[in-house]
Amino acid sequence: MSVTRISAPSIQLLQNPSFENSTTMLNGWVVWCNWTCTAGAGAQATWGTNCYLSAGNCFLADCPDTGSGAVVFLGQSFSAIVGATYMISFELRLAYGGISSSVTQFTMAIH
Repeated sequence: MSVTRISAPSIQLLQNPSFENSTTMLNGWVVWCNWTCTAGAGAQATWGTNCYLSAGNCFLADCPDTGSGAVVFLGQSFSAIVGATYMISFELRLAYGGISSSVTQFTMAIH
């Protein structure tokens, strides 16, 4: 995950943007789940083969939707300047684990 201002692209506005300072707890991030996972790993930091290109650290939301309507939120606030332009980038890997009825939706909210 990365947020930078276009006029200052070398200044990262997020804390722990690549989850590099996390083992399983996500330092600097707010995570909220509306459901306690009874299967899977839940929502946590992970590394290696669980991540895009099987390298580095990443966020894993492993809450299979078994009719529970599981929703996982990952968030962080940062200071912004009104009228400035920002680059928000991330890599998203969806893996269904063989559940053909699974529905995954990605939503970004900027306030």
